[in-house]
Order: sequence, then structure tokens, then C-alpha cells
Amino acid sequence: NNLDTIEPGKGYYISMKEAANLTTIGSAITSKTISLTKGWNLVGFNSIEAKPMANALDSIAGRYVAVFAYVNGKWMIYDPNNLATSDLSTMTPGYGYWIYAVTDTNWSLQ
Repeated sequence: NNLDTIEPGKGYYISMKEAANLTTIGSAITSKTISLTKGWNLVGFNSIEAKPMANALDSIAGRYVAVFAYVNGKWMIYDPNNLATSDLSTMTPGYGYWIYAVTDTNWSLQ
């Protein structure tokens, strides 16, 4: 294992043998900007409050095509161009999200 630092804005998968709480120690998040590269990006949501998907992703509108998250044992999707089939409605602190960016961009969290 060579992971010794968890970075703000990055998403991580943790394989657990059983349910447990993960406690982290660190400094308050100072950056509210996450760099996204063209293609799939696994990111964390650097906010202290949950936000509706469209509001949370407003700064990258038109520069992404889909967001996936694994919530309560199932994959959920947010597709801004097909809201009728989207079942992911809220971005929540503590969750990781897969965002498909169509170009390199910076996601500014408000």
C-alpha cells in the first residue's frame, strides 16, 4: 500500500470487509476548484452541504455529459440532457462522483 495522502477533490474507492466509519484528520479545504480532464474523472464533492445536481455543476455546464455515483448499493446517473432518466438528484459531501468531461476544465464549487 503506497497511499499515504488523501487529496481534496479526488474520489477514492475503499474496499471494506464490513461496514465501518472512516475518520480522517486534516486541514480545512481551502480550494473550491477541482481540475477535470477530458474523459472520466473520479472526484469528491468539496462542500459542507448537499446541493441539487444542476446547482452543484453550474460552473461546468455544457462541459460534461454525465455524472455517476454509487449510492445505497446501486449506481445512479445524472444526465443534464435527459433529466427524465436521471435518478441522481443531489450531490452530497462525503460521496465520490464519476464526471465525464468533454474537455479539460475547472469545476468551481460555490
